[in-house]
Amino acid sequence: MSVGAALLLRSTEYGGVGIVLFAGAHWLCDLAWLWFLSAAVHRSGRAFGPRFSRLVVAACGLFLLTMGVDFLVDGIGALRPS
Repeated sequence: MSVGAALLLRSTEYGGVGIVLFAGAHWLCDLAWLWFLSAAVHRSGRAFGPRFSRLVVAACGLFLLTMGVDFLVDGIGALRPS
């Protein structure tokens, strides 16, 4: 967030056009990266089989769930008065 906020603030030096260009470039980079990941996962499913693909997706899901719970626990802990 800190890097993105600094880039967004810098883009405001160019007015509304700078913000639109920054957002557009950011979204295009997201699109390219997610397309690459999608293609890689699709091809790996063919190469390694459906069982391996399900295992990888389950492991990634478990990781995301763990990170989400950790995020919630940290947030709730920050709300408690000291």
